[in-house]
Amino acid sequence: ALPICGSANGRSRRALSATASAPARRVRSGRQKSAVSDVFFRHIVSNMRNGVLAIARNGSLALMNDEAYRIFALTPDPKDVGRPFVDVLRTRPAIVRVLGSAFELSHLPNRAELRLKDLDRVIGYTLSQVKDEGTPPSVIGAVMFFKDLTHVEQREERERLRDRLVSLGEMAAGIAHDFNNALASVSGRLSLAELEASGGGELPRL
Repeated sequence: ALPICGSANGRSRRALSATASAPARRVRSGRQKSAVSDVFFRHIVSNMRNGVLAIARNGSLALMNDEAYRIFALTPDPKDVGRPFVDVLRTRPAIVRVLGSAFELSHLPNRAELRLKDLDRVIGYTLSQVKDEGTPPSVIGAVMFFKDLTHVEQREERERLRDRLVSLGEMAAGIAHDFNNALASVSGRLSLAELEASGGGELPRL
């Protein structure tokens, strides 16, 4: 009977061990899924064609994708995450001012444009607060989505210039028409004066 009892005790210990390790496996699985989700999310943001920049409530940089670095003409550095965003963007004071207003304004700009004079660029951006799931929700950060509109503005400027040139051409054509009419009138009077002069008559007043 002893071997049977020992076998039963062994199975009990294995079952108890398996039961005890189940929560640990679930924790590890949850961490793995969380890590995969985080990596997947960061890949999505990194490959977006728009610039994305997020800051935490304490003022640290939480995320900045490659397109954001390109638009701001900055060198990507993984060590920037966690640093104060005012330090990372110290050469872009206009962006610092916009992000700094994220926790001060009651109504954040949904669609706005900003000219970066030092870069000779124009960006269109949206600024939103990031809130947690509390009741009521608390603001834990802010995110800025933006796009380089420089080429769009240049195209619009070319179109405006073309329209101005067309208007100028129409105005010039109108002036030329009026001028030609005036010349035709003067020419007619001169011809009449020549006829009068050849006949010995008094010259008409022009």
